[in-house]
Amino acid sequence: LHISCTGPAPGQSQAMLTACIASVGAAYLPSQRPAPGAPLCGSARGRAAVRCAEAGTLTQSAVDDWLGSAVAARGSVASGLLDEVRSEATDVVLAARRPGRKQEAWRRTDLSLLYGATLGAPSGRVGELVAGYVEEEEEAAAAARPRLVFVDGVYSADLSDTSSLGGGAYAGPLEQVPPEVREAVLESLREIPEREADPRTELGCHTFAALNQAALSDVACVYVPSGVAVDTLRLILLSTPSYPDSGAEAGASPQLAASHPNLSLWLGDGASLSLLQQYAGRGAYFCNGLSRLRLGENASLTHAYLQEQSDGAVHVDSVLATLAAGARYDANIVQSGGRLSRVNLAVRLPGGDSHAPPNGVAL
Repeated sequence: LHISCTGPAPGQSQAMLTACIASVGAAYLPSQRPAPGAPLCGSARGRAAVRCAEAGTLTQSAVDDWLGSAVAARGSVASGLLDEVRSEATDVVLAARRPGRKQEAWRRTDLSLLYGATLGAPSGRVGELVAGYVEEEEEAAAAARPRLVFVDGVYSADLSDTSSLGGGAYAGPLEQVPPEVREAVLESLREIPEREADPRTELGCHTFAALNQAALSDVACVYVPSGVAVDTLRLILLSTPSYPDSGAEAGASPQLAASHPNLSLWLGDGASLSLLQQYAGRGAYFCNGLSRLRLGENASLTHAYLQEQSDGAVHVDSVLATLAAGARYDANIVQSGGRLSRVNLAVRLPGGDSHAPPNGVAL
């Protein structure tokens, strides 16, 4: 679990901020990441850089092989609203370099399992996952609790049931998001996290977040209007293996199905929500998530994050929260699955008197 802090906000001490920054990690040399708009040749390394310079033109060798294949393995888009977002993010990904241990933010995370695999399209076959995460809940007479389900990053109308949501609250795909927040959601999606981050304190979100947006098929949108309280919303994000399914649970398969779930959550002023966000899957796959949480003034979000991926999974996620004045964000993150798993948590407190006590455990 990686955490960053920004501030101090009014009422917070400089000592608190200093202690938080110290916990993130030591400073290191400036990043080699190309500046926005820089030619892709700037990201080439070794012989590829030499060939690129000699040719004087952009060549395929200037693009990181793994990132290029990751973009090529992306699925189709479920909403035409995402075409521009995907296009802009693709340019950023192809100009980036893959995270690795030479970067301070990633020096304790071994990604060789991910980079040694071939990424492919997921099969979409949820199988027993439905019984374990949907049908059991209905049998337990909990169907009245709103449930939003995405499979491989795409909204599943058949498995979702948000009919009990009231007060103008919304939980569903981007295509059906209320007009009053649609433009704000689309604008937030165009922002690439940590694009101009200080390499001494960055979490390492940039490249994988850009890949998420370049490969977006859909967005899980949650909106609670000002003054409205929603007791509990369950967000289930399921991942499936490539087809045909080898059934390997220990990462034996050389191919990982790639999915890129994306959450955009907005709470109006004085709104409140209890969110249970669950990740699960079967087989071997790469789940590259990105969650943006925006809390208005005096809003309150209780966030239970439960990662229960399969033994053959690689799970990377960035949870980015922004709190207005007087807002409160209670994060409880539990990781109990996956062969390789990492969650970045970044909380911004631009308003005064806001609170965000994080809690996390990895089993």
